[in-house]
Amino acid sequence: MMTRRQRLLGVLAGLVLAAWLAGCERLPSAAPTAGKAAEPAEVTAPPVEAPPAPAAKSAEPPPVQGATLEGVVLNPRDGVRILLPDGWEQIDSDDGSLLQMVRRGLIDGVRVSLTLDYTVDAKVPAGTDLQAIEKDFLGKLPLALADRQFELLGSKRVTVAGYPALAVRGDLESDGRRFRMKQYLILRDDTFWTLGVVGPRDAFDQRVEPEFDAIAATLEL
Repeated sequence: MMTRRQRLLGVLAGLVLAAWLAGCERLPSAAPTAGKAAEPAEVTAPPVEAPPAPAAKSAEPPPVQGATLEGVVLNPRDGVRILLPDGWEQIDSDDGSLLQMVRRGLIDGVRVSLTLDYTVDAKVPAGTDLQAIEKDFLGKLPLALADRQFELLGSKRVTVAGYPALAVRGDLESDGRRFRMKQYLILRDDTFWTLGVVGPRDAFDQRVEPEFDAIAATLEL
């Protein structure tokens, strides 16, 4: 029986995100003190995975960029490096992914989480490119996450760690809370890598996404 890591991209589209989102739960808040309203419950965002309009062949997709960050360089696997920024911490992965880290400071009561993973045993057929798989991949996401009321917001082709990537954004709900996710699907030779983040929807574009992109810009494969 194949493990999640042994499945090809079409299955990863559903299973990776489903596993991440299953970890989203509301943590109990402290009992209120007299004369003071109860603190809102802290939520840990689940760690993270339409075709763009056809366009004529153009220049190389733009690389992901972000602000300069300080922190510690992690080596989750030989030849792979990514920055663990100040204010973030690495945690044990609860879904078997290669790397998971969370932001210490809450954003709108949510502890933002980031996940890095890749296909291990299953290899992509020679000659496969992102254009060949993106329609199928994007089509499976709403179906796999129908119970989370997932809405695909769009995608675009970019370059991450020097390799072609697909940036996917979508909205979803869990435990009555609204979240937004962004994931980079990176094709490196015959292996797919995923780097994703989930955070509160209302603060995602202004606060979560810029920080995530800054971290993604440090990724080396």
